[in-house]
Amino acid sequence: MYIYIRMYIVALPLGYFSIQYLQIRNSKDAMADSIGTLAAVPWDAQDMLQEDKISEFINGYHNFSSIIADERTMSSMYFAFATAQLWRLIVQTKAHTRTAVLVHTVAMAMDDLW
Repeated sequence: MYIYIRMYIVALPLGYFSIQYLQIRNSKDAMADSIGTLAAVPWDAQDMLQEDKISEFINGYHNFSSIIADERTMSSMYFAFATAQLWRLIVQTKAHTRTAVLVHTVAMAMDDLW
């Protein structure tokens, strides 16, 4: 069981940081495309139909919303990563006899804490 926990603790940060790196590397182009599309809607153009302007704006809005959704997903992944690291720290303090009493107390009270 501990091997799976260790694999999880190693794989989770590697996955998170590699995905975050790719998002940061591509963020300039993604933001330029989404914000640029929203800002480039020719609202004052007389030769373009209003429905086409609204359609172009909605497409830009959906692109921007998908970028925000990706960032929310990464935030959730980071929370899981931080929680796993905190749990690892708590479990590793069981090595010392005096702190093991504290860890055991918190483990027994976990249902009341949640």
